[in-house]
Amino acid sequence: EFALQDLSSRVGQPVTAADLETFTWQETIYPNTALGCPQPGEVYAEVQTRGFQFVLTYQGQVYDYRVSSDGSMVVLCQGAEQPTATAPADGAPAPEPTVAQPTAVPPTVPPATVPPVPATPTAAPDLGVSGMCADGLLPLLTVGQQARIAPGVPSIVRAQPALTAEQVAEIPAGGSFAVVEGPVCGDDGLTWWQIQSDDVMGWIAQGEGGVYYVEPIPQALPAAGALTPLAADNVEQLVELSRIQGNVAAALAWTPDGAALAVASTDPVNTGVWLYDVAALATDFPRLLETEIVPSALAFSPDGLLLAIGGADGTIELWDWSEETVITSIAAHQVAVRTLSFNPDSTLLASVDENLTIALWGVAAGAEG
Repeated sequence: EFALQDLSSRVGQPVTAADLETFTWQETIYPNTALGCPQPGEVYAEVQTRGFQFVLTYQGQVYDYRVSSDGSMVVLCQGAEQPTATAPADGAPAPEPTVAQPTAVPPTVPPATVPPVPATPTAAPDLGVSGMCADGLLPLLTVGQQARIAPGVPSIVRAQPALTAEQVAEIPAGGSFAVVEGPVCGDDGLTWWQIQSDDVMGWIAQGEGGVYYVEPIPQALPAAGALTPLAADNVEQLVELSRIQGNVAAALAWTPDGAALAVASTDPVNTGVWLYDVAALATDFPRLLETEIVPSALAFSPDGLLLAIGGADGTIELWDWSEETVITSIAAHQVAVRTLSFNPDSTLLASVDENLTIALWGVAAGAEG
């Protein structure tokens, strides 16, 4: 939304996602606040900064935007890999995309420091699926779930799902609550949830302008033996614990005990594999196993000691993932590795490439040598 707002101001007319010829996006942890696009004469803090890259093609021109996760920084950049314009349906040649010149533009209202006071919509809201506003944010919460106010500013609890409704209470940033009902699309165009916090019952807005004011509290997974088998008569009891925001690659793998998840990074800046500690999703930042290959397949050994990473160039790397060290690297295939699998005692690794060639590799005891 921030990128589209800035693009609208540049071209002098409203631009929505439906007006774009093509667009791509990816989530990135940048090494500093430059968001991968330093501007001449600017000084940037050398701290890891979560942000997004949006490459938008509008009327034959390509715009490369970098936006911080809190929306406080919006930069029109240059130098991203640009999408190829497709030919129109009538067969006429597509215009050759050009790249907009870089300009740093802060958003008009920094959402992390200003309380949520949305503008009045010019038309009645369009109701979407399950009561969510069709032009609003995707719902992050589910009924019966524990959630909290996102960091930054408190949220106002109202008697009804509307900005004009009576204010019942105010929950501080980080304050927790239970989700009672929702989502509901209000006349103000916002998505609302009915919540219970201690003795307070009321409605809070989910967010606005691409910024969420609420977020789920990640829950630890129950022991496998305590899980009830899924069947037709209990499927309605399923509850979403949390939702991942960002790109999820096809290559991912769980440790045998389910305590950690490995996800291949789709980010060209941070090439490698992200490791998530399931029990500490709310507090710990995921670790990145940095590798020069582009991961296309992942597999943990049954003993939980090793992580095999197959690359798009046919390379296989064997990692001691807890120590974040590479044990060995093999030029295994001529094309991308698509599947990896260990045998039950972790002494043999099978790899399959995109040409369906299968290779078997011996793994030394204790992953040494």
